Amino acid sequence: MLTRNIGPTMEPSSHRDDELPSQRVVSACGGLTVAGKATEEATIKKPQAKRMIWSNESRISSRVIIANFLRSMGRQKPWWFRVVYTIDGVDKTELSHLVGYDDAVTLRILDAAGLVQYNTLFKRIVFVEFAWQSLFLEFKLTNRINRKQIAGTRCWWLKVGGDNDKSGHSHEAQDQYKKNNKNKPKGGENAKTSVLMKQPRYRVYGLQKTFAKDINEIMTSDLSMIYLASTSSIAAGTATTLVLRDDDGHNSEDDDYSDMTIDEMTPPDGDDASKMVPDGDDASKMVLPVLGSLPMAAEVLDTEAYPILSRLFPSASGGLPAWQLSGLLRDIVNLYKKSKTLDETAMSFPYGNGKNCNLVVVPETNSYANFSKLNREKQWIAQIMKHMSSEKNDRVNSYSDKTHDETLPSVEWLCRHLATKYETDYLLAAKQAGMPILSTMDAATTSAMAGDANLSKNQLRTINRYLTQSCGSRLMVPEQRLDELAGVDRMVPAKHGTYLYRKKGDAKPESVNYWMCSIPDLISREVELMLELQIRDGVDVANGLKSYETISGEGWDVVAGADHGQGAWRSYIKFFTEDTKWRREQADKAKNQRSSGQIRNGGYCIKQSAHMECRKDTAELLNATVTKDLDEGYRSLLCSRLIAMSTGEKVQAVIISKHAIGMRVGKGENGKNVLRYEVGNDTFITTAEDELTLTGDDCTIMLDIPKFNVFMTGDLAFYADVLGKANSSGYWCHLCQLSWAQWNECANEEATKWTIDEFKKALRIKIETKTDSIMGVKEEMHYKEISPQLFVCPPLHMEIGLVNKVWEELCLWVDQECELLSDEEIGARQMAALANQMYEESMREQDRLKGDVAIGLKADKVSLKQLQQQLKRARDETDKSDLLQQVNLIKNIVAAKQKQLDDAKGNSKTLREHKSARNKIMKALRKERGKPELSLIQTMDDTLERYGVARSSYHGGDFNGVCARLLLSNCGPIMADIVVEIISGRKETQSLTDEMVRAKIGQYTRLLGCLDATVAGIRLIDPTQTELTHIKQAIAGTMKLWRELAISVTTKAHILESHVYNQIVAFHGLGDKAEDFIERGHQEGVADGHRLKHMKNYAKKQSSARKTSQLTNHPDVLAKKEEVARKAKRKFALSEVDRAKSHEARVSLETIAKSEKRSKFVGGEQ
Repeated sequence: MLTRNIGPTMEPSSHRDDELPSQRVVSACGGLTVAGKATEEATIKKPQAKRMIWSNESRISSRVIIANFLRSMGRQKPWWFRVVYTIDGVDKTELSHLVGYDDAVTLRILDAAGLVQYNTLFKRIVFVEFAWQSLFLEFKLTNRINRKQIAGTRCWWLKVGGDNDKSGHSHEAQDQYKKNNKNKPKGGENAKTSVLMKQPRYRVYGLQKTFAKDINEIMTSDLSMIYLASTSSIAAGTATTLVLRDDDGHNSEDDDYSDMTIDEMTPPDGDDASKMVPDGDDASKMVLPVLGSLPMAAEVLDTEAYPILSRLFPSASGGLPAWQLSGLLRDIVNLYKKSKTLDETAMSFPYGNGKNCNLVVVPETNSYANFSKLNREKQWIAQIMKHMSSEKNDRVNSYSDKTHDETLPSVEWLCRHLATKYETDYLLAAKQAGMPILSTMDAATTSAMAGDANLSKNQLRTINRYLTQSCGSRLMVPEQRLDELAGVDRMVPAKHGTYLYRKKGDAKPESVNYWMCSIPDLISREVELMLELQIRDGVDVANGLKSYETISGEGWDVVAGADHGQGAWRSYIKFFTEDTKWRREQADKAKNQRSSGQIRNGGYCIKQSAHMECRKDTAELLNATVTKDLDEGYRSLLCSRLIAMSTGEKVQAVIISKHAIGMRVGKGENGKNVLRYEVGNDTFITTAEDELTLTGDDCTIMLDIPKFNVFMTGDLAFYADVLGKANSSGYWCHLCQLSWAQWNECANEEATKWTIDEFKKALRIKIETKTDSIMGVKEEMHYKEISPQLFVCPPLHMEIGLVNKVWEELCLWVDQECELLSDEEIGARQMAALANQMYEESMREQDRLKGDVAIGLKADKVSLKQLQQQLKRARDETDKSDLLQQVNLIKNIVAAKQKQLDDAKGNSKTLREHKSARNKIMKALRKERGKPELSLIQTMDDTLERYGVARSSYHGGDFNGVCARLLLSNCGPIMADIVVEIISGRKETQSLTDEMVRAKIGQYTRLLGCLDATVAGIRLIDPTQTELTHIKQAIAGTMKLWRELAISVTTKAHILESHVYNQIVAFHGLGDKAEDFIERGHQEGVADGHRLKHMKNYAKKQSSARKTSQLTNHPDVLAKKEEVARKAKRKFALSEVDRAKSHEARVSLETIAKSEKRSKFVGGEQ
């Protein structure tokens, strides 16, 4: 054992400021300083693993210096350093690279700070984890330590730097090793030292210089390396000796201090340090204190409060440092772990009052996976539950048994505490564990569930009753809350009625029930709800509802329409709250979204305005029931503006004249709020029954919609009925005055457009001439203020009709030219074709006569009437004779013309009956032949089914909208398969070759491809100029092929050829004005019928259906449906953002591919 006096070993002037710290090495072992290369005289053998005792001042100062150095290094790039490791029995540290000292001195510096210590058992320097953690906590450092096995060696690592790293990527030691040692050998000593081959190049000369200056002041001071000999010497700061263990010539067995107590290590008075070493058997009692000796003071520990600690540390003060207490606890736990007679899981001690206390080691983890792993290994949670309860029975002892179903009191207590103090985390953990969390669903969630499941009120009550009994609490809100959400008090009252409708030939009249609502009130009530939600959500007025530019000025667009389906006639309105540009943006976004369960906000609202239960809708039935009220509603809407006022969170909307100006809110005579405005020179005020229900002085105008622009949509039969042209949709156009014969004879013929005035004129002629109809006009227009030019070309029904017509013609050609037919059927087809031709010629002649003869007949009748009046007034016989001759002549002319018209009409009727008879014969023969499995038509149907196209899914064997869309999008491969099947299975004739078949099918393929491009263009909203050009080319290409194939130009084909493009340009696209929302109404009607089938009263059933619709279409309910659908989707490896980007890219590529394919069809390249 060596005892050395430590004093200053180097004059301060011996250091140069420009020297690196690594050139000034202070040996903490012997107090020697070696600058530059060590000379033989100055070099001493570095003693390994010396055990030293440092003063408390040195420890504190060194910890401050190291903490400041690590904080200054925080701006550098992150790097992991091995703190202490052993190679060939020599302790090493990579931190020497940072501070500029060699490994031995660096380890002594760490030893001085208490961050490493010499382990007498393993005889090497070890890492002190809790000292590092306390250093980080005390100085608020962001550094990290971690124990990792890398390259076959397990040691402690310290992360330095990286405070300014904003990348978000974790920098781990193993990643650093793999990155920097890719080409290094694996295994062996090279692997253990390979991590040393490359270190970061830090520019920290200034930091090293500061560190060296500060640390040398400590190491070379009188108080730096002293042995704490006694309490008085520490207090006075006079101890100047350092006890070292040395290996040079001393027997380690003779210098064993492992059993020496702290009191026995107090040196004697004087300078005879050798007396510190006990002789003989006393040497076995000597131990060195742990790293960082206990801070001593004049006072000692209370023997009553700390009976054992006061014996172990008789000179300790009343409070021990936290890190020392932590070390003491660690040693006790390790003792329990290594002892064979002690149980680590049963560490316990009694308090003075006899109560028992149990200690359970709780490991620190950084993830749930590690938490679960440690719990499986240590069962420490089970031990906590076991010792928490004083109950000692089988239930407690069997807690670790996972199959045990009984509960522990301690588990219940802990769960109740967590549920009370940490409710959010408790519920989150329960949800993640898959446990049901029973909480009352709010009104929006309850309504969303009932709507998706199509539950009636009674069904909802039954489910709620069972859930309440089973779960012990009510899981659904009361029905009153649902009524409040639906806004039952603000629902527009419906006007109900019943009409007995008797058609010709019916023995018993049909009882038709119906209802209708005020259209302006429907819009105003919905606007009130939207604005109240806007106020609730804190939406700025500038970003809320507002008017926009329509085709007729500032206002809102409204699309109205009706259709018959699923046993009822339904009328709807759809009003847009955003302009066409916004609608186009939303439509483009919708293409990039997954359609499963997503509810998209299209900037519109749909409301049902009328309903009628009937077998078939006819113009007569509509006129007798709902037409008058609907017409009044549309007229009121067209001449009105909407004003919405708010006070606080309440909103009220009223409908006033669109010519009103100077709108302002004031007080009426009774003190209530009233709306005043001027129309012309007159001032108006809301009447008593229209007085605002809003109270308060802060009532202001929130929204002003100056006008409404109303479009009409639906199928062509509906258009014909409401335009007074019932049953003429197949022969007369609703937009121009051309007939079927005229547009088939000449393409793009100029024709007079139908207007309100033109309809009145035609009706007047029809009445004067007493004919059944004039150009299809039979009666007044149902909606008198809506121009026929605002009746939208219906995209959905046009697509369905045109696709079915093309496929029908293709099947007819295959049946006639390629199928094996009997002679009888061939003759019947020829006769039917001849009858059809004769009928078409008669219709053309009848149209010519109606256009020429009928107008002349009208003039002749007027002349005849005038001559007859003159004849009555005539007095001269000569004049009478002349007038009589003229009257007789005109009578003969009128009779001849009338006979000509009647003959043409009768001839057309006869030929129509003849055509029908021939077609019936042909269809009967075809039906008798059937559709055998090997027929070409059946083969074509099988080909369609392989692509998901089923003709039988729609009435009459035609395609519905979905199947028509599939056929158009896959027309290329479908028609390619059909060509092969027709060529391989057709009849052999000299007049039809394989090339002719390929040419004919190729024409139909190009026609379907052009039609695909056309339909896609019609569906666009607010198309660009380039898109308009493509649409025009697609329409022209479609109709060119249509006429080349000699397909009859139907009304829908004529509308496509002559009117669609003009409406697309005028209305900024037709995609948002399509009739799809009416067709969806039929599906909702079917759901209502299933849900309310037990209700027999029509009024109650429809009232319930309206309430359900109001509830399920509430914005909060729609948002909840979207949320549930999104969370219910299966989880993917990719994040939601990455999947959205991937889906968007795929949709973009598919859109480009479809556009290129359509362009090739339109350009004639395919």
